[in-house]
Amino acid sequence: MRIGWWVTGALAAAVVAGSGLWYGLSFGWLNLFIEDSWIELVQVCAWLAGACWAWWRVPRVEGRDRWLILWHAVICSLAAAREQDLQKYVNPDRFGELGVSFRIAWWLDPAVPLALKFGWVVAGLLVGAALTVPLLRARPRLVLLTLGLDRAVWLFGVGVFFLLLGYGADDLFGRGLIMSTKASEVLEETSELAGVALVVASTVVTGRGRLDAREERARSKLKAES
Repeated sequence: MRIGWWVTGALAAAVVAGSGLWYGLSFGWLNLFIEDSWIELVQVCAWLAGACWAWWRVPRVEGRDRWLILWHAVICSLAAAREQDLQKYVNPDRFGELGVSFRIAWWLDPAVPLALKFGWVVAGLLVGAALTVPLLRARPRLVLLTLGLDRAVWLFGVGVFFLLLGYGADDLFGRGLIMSTKASEVLEETSELAGVALVVASTVVTGRGRLDAREERARSKLKAES
């Protein structure tokens, strides 16, 4: 099984490296790392791979482990959808009369049916529940796992840091505000790619282990250091 994982990883790395080489030679090396280019396609594929792995593992584990890998499945699925800007396709100009706008003016517009607004509020609450309920049911001891240097937790945490760094490069200090537009695009996309890779790696580690065993290892490590 371990050899199979190494072979799968090597093949995936070869495909990514080969596609990057082709794209760089065809369109320029700098264009590898800007929006709507090769790097965003790799990010989407990584999120989808993580989501497929997590959903595949959901029925194959039990108890707290099932809830935790379900949480990862939801995160990877929503991240893949967001990376493709699927929220644009529910706007009224594309989704028609049942569409939703995320602008406050739409929500305050008396011409928009109240039932439609209520329906989208319910949809938002369901998404929020999907993001919180599985984690609450899993009840991972995050402080213990963090202090015990649990791999999955640290991979996830560092991955989120890089994703937030990419967000900052996009909306806070990039786009010509502090950094040039081109430099901020490169920082944004490379940071997001690193974040995606680490979060998906965390998903794989989570799906292969048992939460009870991970907590016990963290507890034993802390006792040995005290």
